[in-house]
Amino acid sequence: MEIIAIIFLITSYLSGYLLTVRFFPSFKNLLRVASAYVLGILVSVWLVFLLSLIFYHLTDHAMVMGFILTTTILLAFVVHERALFKSHIDLRLSHVIFFSVALFYSWVLFSSTFDYDGKLDEIKISRLIYSDYGFHIPLIRSFSLGNNLSLEHPLYAHESIRYHFLFDFMVGVLEKMGIPLDYALTLPSALLWTSLLVLIYYLAKGLFFGSRFVGFVSIALFLLNSSLAFVEFIKKYPHDSLSSVINSWWRLRDYVAFGPWDGNIIVAFLTGLVFIFGGVIVENSSAAIIPALFAFLINLIRELVKDMQDVEGDKGAGIITFPIKFGFLRTKYLMIILSAILIIMTTIPFIYEIYKIEYFVVVMVIVNPLLIFTIKKLFDDDSLKNLIKISNLLKLNMVFGLIAIYLGK
Repeated sequence: MEIIAIIFLITSYLSGYLLTVRFFPSFKNLLRVASAYVLGILVSVWLVFLLSLIFYHLTDHAMVMGFILTTTILLAFVVHERALFKSHIDLRLSHVIFFSVALFYSWVLFSSTFDYDGKLDEIKISRLIYSDYGFHIPLIRSFSLGNNLSLEHPLYAHESIRYHFLFDFMVGVLEKMGIPLDYALTLPSALLWTSLLVLIYYLAKGLFFGSRFVGFVSIALFLLNSSLAFVEFIKKYPHDSLSSVINSWWRLRDYVAFGPWDGNIIVAFLTGLVFIFGGVIVENSSAAIIPALFAFLINLIRELVKDMQDVEGDKGAGIITFPIKFGFLRTKYLMIILSAILIIMTTIPFIYEIYKIEYFVVVMVIVNPLLIFTIKKLFDDDSLKNLIKISNLLKLNMVFGLIAIYLGK
């Protein structure tokens, strides 16, 4: 029955392509290619599941029946709507190269984390994600080796599945139809991951005025823990050439560890980025720059305070943070510098008449005095209780800062 499974995968994609042309005619080139796979899989797998439920009480081969019937329906749909294939797609060589590289990366990513030896009936799982597969494999096998359309959880007796199981269902049905487990899992995963990378590229490109650079940066940030983790990787693993960086990255067995900042710059950066994205969505990105800078600085200060709170636990876990590496006193001096920069910056929007007098009053009467007070309290007492109070005061100060900006617009 492997040939039926292969026909299903092909017709699933072709159906998704035709649906994309029909309902999203503006999607061209790679955007159409990626959307077609996502839409095709979503529609076809749901159809298999719903048809299987219909046959569930009639036969022990309900999933096979549902799968074969779905494949037949998809094939008929493709033949009926074949005229839509004439729609212009505008694929270029650069698109083909981009998709090929993304697909190769995705295949290596998933095939290197999971493998199945059918002869020995042996499953090999990457050590950092064994817990994930420990949950998913029983769920997949409850469909492929069983007939779990009652959706009972394989790990908890008499408990229903309270989890988005459709991908596990798809992999299970593919294995039931004769596709080896590793290919049944890896192939859809790699194709979905590739499609996701393409969709992220086009979403970012569309939001930022057609900038391809922003599209590729968005993919890089997504792949690198959605942060600036690659900076910490390069700092921790210094290299003398690009090839050695790629080689070390390829052979890396652990998650990238942050230090000496323990992710503080990354957290502050992402907090500030929220305002930038909000500005882009409402087509007023310039108005978001000032709140983003303020959010970055105040969050960076607060993250340093939280590192001072967690210094004992971080030492025990072997995490190198700024207070651990440079001491409390230097951390406090750094916070004074950051606070002084922030206080000076808060006056600029009023001086240049970006914000009105209401903003200036709240900032000078509440925000800046409260910031100065928290720094003074920091030098008075290093106790955990006081550090928690300071962290909460900084959080409250963020709220006052947002109120100031709101009133000053």
